[in-house]
Amino acid sequence: TKGRVLQTAWIHDSLVWPVAIGGNTYSIWVGKAFPVQTENWFTRNRNNIVFAGSLSRDAFYERPSEVEPYWLYPYQNKTLLVGSLSFTAQDFYKTNLVYSFGRTEDIPFGSMLTILGGVEWNEYYTRFYSGFSFSKGYYVGRLAYLYTKLELGGFLHHGQLEQGVFRYNMNAFTNLVVFNRFYFRHFIKLNYTLGINRFEDEFLYIREPDGLTGYDGRLVHGKKRLMLKGESVLFTPWYVLGFRPAFYGFLDAGWIGSETQFIMKDSFYTGTGFGIRIRNERLVFDTFQAGMIFYPEKLPGMNPAMFVFGTMSRIKFPDFFVRKPDIISFQ
Repeated sequence: TKGRVLQTAWIHDSLVWPVAIGGNTYSIWVGKAFPVQTENWFTRNRNNIVFAGSLSRDAFYERPSEVEPYWLYPYQNKTLLVGSLSFTAQDFYKTNLVYSFGRTEDIPFGSMLTILGGVEWNEYYTRFYSGFSFSKGYYVGRLAYLYTKLELGGFLHHGQLEQGVFRYNMNAFTNLVVFNRFYFRHFIKLNYTLGINRFEDEFLYIREPDGLTGYDGRLVHGKKRLMLKGESVLFTPWYVLGFRPAFYGFLDAGWIGSETQFIMKDSFYTGTGFGIRIRNERLVFDTFQAGMIFYPEKLPGMNPAMFVFGTMSRIKFPDFFVRKPDIISFQ
């Protein structure tokens, strides 16, 4: 891809302004899967060992003048070569009333272990990259579906780890609870992200999609974040012209702060809300949503309560397919 755009850049702490960004981005990757036939490894079906490699290049001809070796990394001219070795196994459960409103959904289960290695040539120096990730999805008896993912990676430069990241994600949803003709399901998400020797201008935020629901600000930031999000959904038996309503309520809680301080001593924020979602599975339109969100703690640039109305795209389940090898993102 290439082109010139006018974009908002986060140049200094708490300061943003539009700058012209122009450049070319090139990327290519290849992979090869080798089936493994065994009944004792991961699961009995669809086991693969996958080798993959990617090559990408960022070349800017217009960018902020403040670009330095440890500042505004996204706008540096650089070439990145990354290879991966993955051990993956996957199959699917069939169910419904998870993210859909009645149609059959395929829920991935299985495991994937990926080992990453690479090298980056940027305009200031050369450094090596290493990392790994492990993910697993499975049903916990008849109680719930649980997906977990652990990631760790970073660059090695002069014997030191820099731009490192440790991340743990957990997504879970309970089995359906039936009451008369109504169906209940509960969802829980946990995310912990820690930056390790990140550059001075690199931050985590408590904005969506990984932070507080509905919040889009950048003034609350840090190098470490813990988010816990819970939601309950009531699927109704009612249909109006093919549209089915579902009621929801949620509670988010998050801590964000410095790299070294104990996470529970960092700044604490919450958000809660409720609303209604309406969808017709026979139409291609996104789900319609309307609701209220409340922020008990004062958030910079946000009202303590807000009304939301719009659409939400269909949520995709985390799966165990191998994708383009890349560095583990810090976001």
